[in-house]
Amino acid sequence: MTAPFGVVAITDPGLPDWIELATQAIQAGVPWLQLRAHPISRDDRLRAAQLLAPACAQSRTRLLINGDLEIAIAVSAAGLHLPRSAPPATTLRRRAVALGRSETLTIVRSCHYLDQLTDAHQEGADAATLSPIFPPGSKPDDTRPTLGVSKLADACARAPLPVIALGGITPARVAACRRAGAAGVATISGVFGDPEDVPRATEALCRAWELAV
Repeated sequence: MTAPFGVVAITDPGLPDWIELATQAIQAGVPWLQLRAHPISRDDRLRAAQLLAPACAQSRTRLLINGDLEIAIAVSAAGLHLPRSAPPATTLRRRAVALGRSETLTIVRSCHYLDQLTDAHQEGADAATLSPIFPPGSKPDDTRPTLGVSKLADACARAPLPVIALGGITPARVAACRRAGAAGVATISGVFGDPEDVPRATEALCRAWELAV
């Protein structure tokens, strides 16, 4: 996929009423909603996907499933987000066809280093998340060094596939990420950090992305 992803809202199943909050982000017009696997069971993820997929279908939001091809196919999700430990994208595409998926599945690979971006492209991914760009708001105890905008720009310039910036994304940081060459920005806390303010937070991020041309 070469077109910009824009804003990717990553769900937070640890929040009370998180499916309702995800629905609010959809209704506010988020381009992509990523159904995060942690910390819920597979059965709960499937039920959540079955609830969220119709809401996405009735809007412009595309649904991205974390790591589970069968769930992605079961709910006709637009894409699949792969952790580092997942099989190659080409393997999963063949499996998707064998399971009856005829539409193209957008596959996004999780990456933390530039060489991983190259690997993601070679194994057939359409795009990759790169993190952490800034200190993650959803992981205050995360001690990994942040990449920052300069390394993001270097990665975007050299990567052979679209890069989605992840980690510490706020409306004030969106423009820098897009101007660095990011095809999108992904966030948990930027959308769901204040459960009372999800629609406004979603709209603010989307507006910041659109204005950062």
